[in-house]
Amino acid sequence: MIPPLAVLESSQGLPVPLFDRLDEAQPLRTLSGEALRQSLARESARLLNTRCAWSLEELAQRERTVLEYGLPDLSNYHPANPEDRQQLLAVIRETLTAYEPRLANIRVEFIALDRHRQTLTVAIQGAVRVGGVMEPVVFPVVIGGFHKTETAGEADDVAAG
Repeated sequence: MIPPLAVLESSQGLPVPLFDRLDEAQPLRTLSGEALRQSLARESARLLNTRCAWSLEELAQRERTVLEYGLPDLSNYHPANPEDRQQLLAVIRETLTAYEPRLANIRVEFIALDRHRQTLTVAIQGAVRVGGVMEPVVFPVVIGGFHKTETAGEADDVAAG
């Protein structure tokens, strides 16, 4: 279980991000600790499931702007391969660092690869500033867009070990 954001729970909350404010069904203008965690998870999932036009190699040569929002095409990377997996985790961390300013000290860990659904699940760990205090936050994100790479005799799923 993820510990509550104690400082946030006892304060007035944080301002709601712009896109959440545009949702008329959500009249709240501040976020509780759990709502903040959900907002971070939701926006991170949107970011990491959006594809930009540049490859990993091209992104390494560019400064990240709105034109490079999202991850590159992932179909040529095989998360079951440890080398590809480390490269993917690094680009996920770099992408979150560039586009999710609420998160600091970001770490990305592999959780599982589902070959049938062609998804990779990662745990995003970091800290979020609440008042004057950095509070830890952890949430999973499922990233789609991987080709099936299984061969005869391979397991259906690969989990962190």
